[in-house]
Amino acid sequence: MLREVITRVPPRLAMVDVTVPAEVGARMDDALREIASLDETHGAHLGSLSTLLIRAESVASSKIEYVEASVDDYARALHGVRSNASATSMVASTDALKDLIDSVDEGGAVVLADVFAAHATLMADDPLERASAGRPRDVRNWIGGSDHSPRGALYVPPPARMVEPLLGDLMEFAEPK
Repeated sequence: MLREVITRVPPRLAMVDVTVPAEVGARMDDALREIASLDETHGAHLGSLSTLLIRAESVASSKIEYVEASVDDYARALHGVRSNASATSMVASTDALKDLIDSVDEGGAVVLADVFAAHATLMADDPLERASAGRPRDVRNWIGGSDHSPRGALYVPPPARMVEPLLGDLMEFAEPK
């Protein structure tokens, strides 16, 4: 009988005062200048690199949930050709990440509505999750273990009742100061 589950609850961040050491701040400024220079001189040619990086991130993050597909399956799904569920899920992840990045492309803040819209995109084709896509979860969940119990789970997130307050805290922390 399962008697204990270790749930991971992130710390509250909104009131954390992040102080960047001067040397790190200077290095960040240098990096931003280099990025701006690269964008100015080669920006027109970097779009495909952006696409590649978004796809690579989507594939890597999908592996956390044991979602994997061959390059061929992913390419087929990416171009709308019928493919397996893993490849379709990876494409949804790519689309969701791109939409979220586009939502802040002009320097806007990350807002919860955009996070939920990305979640809706991510889960739209998932037969088990599409009904709750685009809104905070209202059930217990976990990663790994079995479908019936968190026993042996790799990660057990906060309970559903904590999701909205934690997301609100994260959005407040992410606001430009």
